[in-house]
Amino acid sequence: MPSDKQRASIHIAMRVFAYVMNKGGFSVNECLRRQLLTIDVEFNSQNFISNIIEPIVKSLFDVTDYKSLTNDQKTELLSTLQTSMDRMFKVVSTTTTLSDAIKHYPELLNDAGLYINDFISTGVIKGDVWWSEESYKQVFGRKVLSVMYPEKTSFEQLDKTEVTKLFDALNANMARLFGISIEYPNKDNMNEKIQLN
Repeated sequence: MPSDKQRASIHIAMRVFAYVMNKGGFSVNECLRRQLLTIDVEFNSQNFISNIIEPIVKSLFDVTDYKSLTNDQKTELLSTLQTSMDRMFKVVSTTTTLSDAIKHYPELLNDAGLYINDFISTGVIKGDVWWSEESYKQVFGRKVLSVMYPEKTSFEQLDKTEVTKLFDALNANMARLFGISIEYPNKDNMNEKIQLN
């Protein structure tokens, strides 16, 4: 089993890959446009908030952060969200709080076969969708994990050697696809510059 430090390093690496892809202009939209992604990008709470909730909040209330809404505004937002999801995507939720909706809708959308790719291609999501550690892990990390270690279902099941091999495979693919490579994160190199080839 890898140590806590090694487990943290693979997660830090995914966060750094996501950051570098964003800095290099490789949004999810751009990767889809260039056909560099051949798999669906699932919703999670984080990207659901930034790509669905926040645009609705901006259009309804002229604020940028849904957390600053009053209780009445949250109720209105929840009602608008439920109506929109049902009308546009036939996805129905009976959640009664905004926080439950933020947790529940990503699962419902993914279960219905509706992914970020679909929302981008149909114009529902108009802006760029940027990578997060979680979306990078879903799209790249888990795919490489399942190919290299089909019997493993999580990164925590990898031993030290497997963690290193997984990182090397991710790094090689990032270099090949995007011209991005990083050193394996550790306390000595965390402040070093990331290399864009």
